[in-house]
Amino acid sequence: MPIPREYPDGVAGEFLRDPASQPLSLLLGAIAMYGSDSPWSLPHTLATRLGMERFDAMALAGMGEAALRQAIAKRPSLHIDSPKMGRWADQASRMVVGQYGGGTSWIWDDYRRMDAARLVERLRGVPGIGAVKALVFAFLLGTDWGADIVGWDKFEMPMDPPMLEASRRLGIGTSLPRGDPERLVRIHEGLRNIVKRHCALDGPRCEACPLSAKCPRQGV
Repeated sequence: MPIPREYPDGVAGEFLRDPASQPLSLLLGAIAMYGSDSPWSLPHTLATRLGMERFDAMALAGMGEAALRQAIAKRPSLHIDSPKMGRWADQASRMVVGQYGGGTSWIWDDYRRMDAARLVERLRGVPGIGAVKALVFAFLLGTDWGADIVGWDKFEMPMDPPMLEASRRLGIGTSLPRGDPERLVRIHEGLRNIVKRHCALDGPRCEACPLSAKCPRQGV
């Protein structure tokens, strides 16, 4: 699966890059990754549907989950699971207001330089962002959005139990390459897809797995 980085042109692109709306737009785009055909256009469309003049966490939190869910579900729907995306958007905006004083960018712009492990840990604390989204978004913040992220050479990739088990069966373990965030992202995405479709925690479906011929099937 390609890294989701097809940023919009036109008004939606300008909205995403506008200093006043960019931090929260980027965060919501990250939350919408893998659940929307155009995650980076979602913020502008959502703001337009809500009639918001200023797109920030305080204003979004004031809208309420029901209004967010309804705006996201309006055809064409902005996400494959509108109720879930509405809940995430509401919870994330409230978290930003409560923990970061409404300043979303402080999640990743901590004194202008951010340690990769700390950033990913913070992002994983945002509703709707798990290990894969956190890693992908951290990578994009550094490569595409000018965040000064260091420490990739010491970064240990986070894995949930199903991914850990899949990596064990594949003979990879946790000894994955460090120092190259894009490679880490692609390996992480690959493991995520293998777990989702083939190497389930309760038992692998080896016959359909594209890695079946090379997999040592440790413990299977």
